[in-house]
Amino acid sequence: MQIDLQPTGAAGTYDGRLAISDISVYQAPVMAEILSGLSIVGMLEQMAGEGIKFAEVDADFRLDPEQLVLRSSSAVGASMGLSLGGYYALSSQQLNMQGVFSPLYIINAVGQILTRKGEGLFGMTFTVKGTTAAPSVSVNPLTLLAPGPLREIFRSRPPQAGQ
Repeated sequence: MQIDLQPTGAAGTYDGRLAISDISVYQAPVMAEILSGLSIVGMLEQMAGEGIKFAEVDADFRLDPEQLVLRSSSAVGASMGLSLGGYYALSSQQLNMQGVFSPLYIINAVGQILTRKGEGLFGMTFTVKGTTAAPSVSVNPLTLLAPGPLREIFRSRPPQAGQ
């Protein structure tokens, strides 16, 4: 794991970059809600057992005393790819994020030439809002029918604090 933080000049504010290789995710409530919202039962069982394996996780973010803003992030593994952007308010533990879930990423990855990292040719957009204890997930399954670049039509800019 590598984390690089660069002070921005504002007190307690940093621009950062995170890179992780070969990681397994276990019992992550927000990810469980995303997978549940996407009706990915096998993945939920995998997360409860041996975990979901990702070959690489990358994130570009800004951290300040009030929030963590994910400008862009991705997690890719053989079973899935994810992209995510938005914010997490530190004191209230509120989050507002959006992303794309791409199943069977190892097969679906042919789309990585045309799409963002973590997104395959076929993927579903989703949003996660609320608290980390009780996240609300919304999925747009129609975006699965909109390959790669056409999916951008359904995507809005990542949420910012106060939205």
